[in-house]
Amino acid sequence: KASHCEHYADFLEEHEGWLKRGQQKEALEAISIEIDNIRAGWYWAVRHRREAEFEKYCEGLFLIHNMQSWFHEGETVFRLAADSLRQTSQLNGQTKKMLGKVLSRQGVFCASLGRYDQARAILAEGLAIFEDPEIRRSAPLSLTYLGATAWALGEYVQARQLCLESLV
Repeated sequence: KASHCEHYADFLEEHEGWLKRGQQKEALEAISIEIDNIRAGWYWAVRHRREAEFEKYCEGLFLIHNMQSWFHEGETVFRLAADSLRQTSQLNGQTKKMLGKVLSRQGVFCASLGRYDQARAILAEGLAIFEDPEIRRSAPLSLTYLGATAWALGEYVQARQLCLESLV
């Protein structure tokens, strides 16, 4: 399982670069073929708290689900990850950071699906995690996604504050 997780983490990280550099068609095709393997590797990385692999998966998984308008699947992928991360007697800093990143992306999918009350609750949980200054500084992209979710919910002042902070 570890080798499977590592292989698909590297695969997705490479193709995430393609998604961001104008090779979306090729990346989307390659990732779509391997999506079940990618999701299996992601769940293993989350369950075993493999932070290095988690980081390689997180943004790519968000992008592929968002670009393909796989909002239901994306919400499920990040909800299951959040559920797994919450299953510990005490959340340490690493697990909190992972959970915060997962929640920020899950919130975007909930808002995209029109589940605004659920998105608001997820946003609140994510913001509570990001009150820790160390976690907050290490996850500017998550602040951007939390800001996007706040904007989708019409919470423009909070959205602006989160997005400006993510730039810092």
